[in-house]
Amino acid sequence: MKKSLKGFTLVEMLIVIVAVGIIGSITTRLLFQGSEIFISETKRQSFVNEVRATVWRILRESHGQISNDQLLSSGNKLIYLRHANEDEKQIKVNESNDIILFQDGLDFTLTNYNSESSQGITYYDNNYNIIVHSQNGLSENQAKTVHMIELNFNFNYNLDTTSLSSYIYPHNFGYGKKMGYHD
Repeated sequence: MKKSLKGFTLVEMLIVIVAVGIIGSITTRLLFQGSEIFISETKRQSFVNEVRATVWRILRESHGQISNDQLLSSGNKLIYLRHANEDEKQIKVNESNDIILFQDGLDFTLTNYNSESSQGITYYDNNYNIIVHSQNGLSENQAKTVHMIELNFNFNYNLDTTSLSSYIYPHNFGYGKKMGYHD
């Protein structure tokens, strides 16, 4: 009696090798696409966090403004701040549309994501009318009438655009002008 050997033919082995190769390449492509999506979403989330922190920082710094007459020469792309503890700061949108904080002779870039279409900073009087200022910023009389500040920034990252705006009513503005008993 003749025993037959059981095994795989060469064709069957080649089919298995090709099938494993196709499944492996599909799996590799799916893993690669998944990692690309993860990286892009991580960068997008980092972008959103940075611009939120930037606007929050501007809001926080503006809330401590000592009085509205300290806003002299502030404009759409620049705000002068002076706090009750005599800290002087400037927040400026420069020519390359970066938002920069100047403090104690140093400058800090808050974000590089600012876009040219931003309205920037708008000032309102007691009747909530927009104060129209010259290119040099607010005049002394205009600065004294500022009642509220509006921030309106657009930030771009690749194809994403985030628009953040807020109204600021600095705490110290509510107290009015400083007065003495003999004034």
